[in-house]
Amino acid sequence: MTEEEQPRAAADWEAPLTQADIDAAISHNRSEYERLLALDAEVAAGWIDYVARAERLERQY
Repeated sequence: MTEEEQPRAAADWEAPLTQADIDAAISHNRSEYERLLALDAEVAAGWIDYVARAERLERQY
């Protein structure tokens, strides 16, 4: 990522996730999501939020 792309990437990270972003992250990481969900739903929600944002940035850059 170039220096010019960094501010846009930061804004993209903060942008609300779509249901498609979340569904894609869950489908790519289903076993880990289910493991965390069994332990603590709040932890699983935070983890999938992070993963969905990271995957969205990977697709864009």
